[in-house]
Amino acid sequence: MIVGAGGGDGGLFGGVLARYLALVATDLPGDDARTASIRDRAGRIVTASADAAWAGRAEHDGLPVFSADWTRPAVVPDDGGDAAHFSGGAVRSSAVPERDLSVQIGATMLAEAAVAVTIGSPEHIVSSID
Repeated sequence: MIVGAGGGDGGLFGGVLARYLALVATDLPGDDARTASIRDRAGRIVTASADAAWAGRAEHDGLPVFSADWTRPAVVPDDGGDAAHFSGGAVRSSAVPERDLSVQIGATMLAEAAVAVTIGSPEHIVSSID
């Protein structure tokens, strides 16, 4: 299971990791048992994380709001508290990290990765022109 990295810039890290794990699950070359086991394990991490993120979502106006940590339920943010801000070359988290767009984009990347794993969609399709 991928654990969230908070808000701010960290909100993207889980989604980026999920994309790379999906790439392993769908595109890692080799047909031996060890490679198959690695592909399977990577795929299970992605789909288990996506299941947890979906189960922990909150809803606002009928739309999902994902948690900054996919192992915990999401909190619907309000206008109170500190917003995300740029500091020392990085974006720091909002008081409620679910408010950060990076958190929501990271969860969307996770969902996209889970779909790729589920349908076995390779990232790199090699085609030939006859």
